[in-house]
Order: sequence, then structure tokens, then C-alpha cells
Amino acid sequence: MGKIYWDKEVPSSWSGEWSEEFYTIPEKTSYNRTADHMQMLEFITAMAWNSEYMHIEQLFISDLRRVAPLIILSKPRVTTPEEARATGKTVVYIQGNIHPSEAEGKEAVLMLLRDIALGKHSSLLDKLIILLAPDFNPDGNEAWEVKNTSTFSGTPRIQSIRHNAVDADVNRDAIKMESLNMQGLYENVLNKWNPIITLDLHSMGRVQHGYS
Repeated sequence: MGKIYWDKEVPSSWSGEWSEEFYTIPEKTSYNRTADHMQMLEFITAMAWNSEYMHIEQLFISDLRRVAPLIILSKPRVTTPEEARATGKTVVYIQGNIHPSEAEGKEAVLMLLRDIALGKHSSLLDKLIILLAPDFNPDGNEAWEVKNTSTFSGTPRIQSIRHNAVDADVNRDAIKMESLNMQGLYENVLNKWNPIITLDLHSMGRVQHGYS
């Protein structure tokens, strides 16, 4: 394992390239694959072993008993909402993979985690406390289906499903809060950490839109 540089110790000549052990699954596979649940947890664990800024909590346990992690990034490290409030910093919550067929958000959150936790963008923590939920729908992430879309030359592609294990679209559940996913969000993020800014990440389909 190479040397990890903390905060301002990052060399000015650094090329911005991480060693392979810190690559995400898309980066390791020329962006042909996305991380499954265990690969995501392994990546988060690797970050935690190499960063002084991370605290990990349980966001919720899914219908199929998978743990959805909540990662708190702060400098210095905080472990409770009370400690976060004492810093006076703005709390930001970023969520990916509510629709697992739109995996780009999940992978973007993991890349952001790495770039902050290992020092490249740790300056963001000078003014912010950042909460990350890379996989808000772990059961949907693990359920695979084959899609054949005419917008991509008719080539079949394997992707995760949109709904959770009980066939609910979690993205439509913010009011009723019937899903374990949304119940966990309200209980363990919104009512607990009180983020000022929230980002819910999605992606569009494989369609080209022309403009003039």
C-alpha cells in the first residue's frame, strides 16, 4: 500500500491518479460494470481504513436484510449530530441509487467519497459536513434484468431494477414513507442530522437529444 497524504500534505505535483486498490468498479472495468452491494461495502471499508475523516452509520436495513450505509465526512471527524452542530458547518446530504437502473449516481458518490476521504478534495470539509448514501436501494441494486433498447443499437444490456424488493418505486414514497428506505432517511438523516442541502442523484436514458 502506498503512502496516504492527509489534507495539505498532498504533493502539488500529484497527477490525480489513484492506485488501483482505490479504483471503483467502473474504473476497473472501463466503465462496463457497476458495483454490487458487497463490492460497494468493500470499497467503503478500504476508504475508512485510509482516512481520518470518516464515520459510518446504518441508514436502514432493507426488506432483504441488506445494510444501507450512511457515511459522515467531517474535518475533524464527528460521530454525532450534536458534534456536527457544534462546528457551525453546513450539513449536506448526497444520495445515489434510489433507482438502481441509474447506477451513475451510486458510482459518482463513491468517487466523491474517495476524493474527499483521501485528501484530493478534503478542503470541502473546511466549511461542510457531508453525508453520503451511495446505495439508497440495495435490494434493487442486487436484482438484475436484461434490457433491449432500440436507442442503443438494439444491444441487450444487464442492469439493476428500478424498484425495491417489494416492487415499490422508492422515489414516489417521500410523503407516505411506506418503504424501509424512506423511513430510514427520515429517521436517520433528515430528523437527526438536519441537512441544509440535499442532492438525490439520477441519470437519463440512452437517448440523444438534438438542439439548435
